[in-house]
Amino acid sequence: MRKLFMAVIAIVAASQLSIAQEIKELEVVITPSLQEEGELPYTGVPLTWDHFKGAPDNSCEFIAMTYSGIKMKYEYKSRNGKAQAKVLLCPYMDITQSWYKKEGHNDPTLAHEQRHFDITAIVARQFADEIKKRQFTVENFQKEMKILHKKYIDKLAKMQAEYDQETDHGIKTDIQSAWDKRLAEEVRKAMAES
Repeated sequence: MRKLFMAVIAIVAASQLSIAQEIKELEVVITPSLQEEGELPYTGVPLTWDHFKGAPDNSCEFIAMTYSGIKMKYEYKSRNGKAQAKVLLCPYMDITQSWYKKEGHNDPTLAHEQRHFDITAIVARQFADEIKKRQFTVENFQKEMKILHKKYIDKLAKMQAEYDQETDHGIKTDIQSAWDKRLAEEVRKAMAES
């Protein structure tokens, strides 16, 4: 099971930019640099139970919970008369909120939770790819980035829910195995592109 977080940071140095000006140079980077204390950025290093530091929610029916999300920071400016933008994305897990119960302290549960974090990284890569394909102007950049961020947070929530529903939170081992294979390949591609 998982919970999603969303964070947006914007820096604008637009004093020399015309609002109708097209952004000609756009850089998109998936980076751990947006990590804050208590957060684990996605780097491909496998999760351990030490990453789950939150207190278990005993009122919850689930045996483990991964809190993760995609942070975004962007800035744009004028350089030599050209509008430039840079977007930083950081898939991360909030280790202070993520938890497990004693009965969930086993390898299959940890592997299931790892896939939740993998899904976060995969969706972050898809988000980055869409940003790179888009054309922006100085006028629409902030608005479009916020819309895209929400779109991909919603997509992340939907994929996480499908994963839990289809695997019955990891109980259906044959379906879990199929998701494991699918996600391993998608993570491999996403990490190769980073």
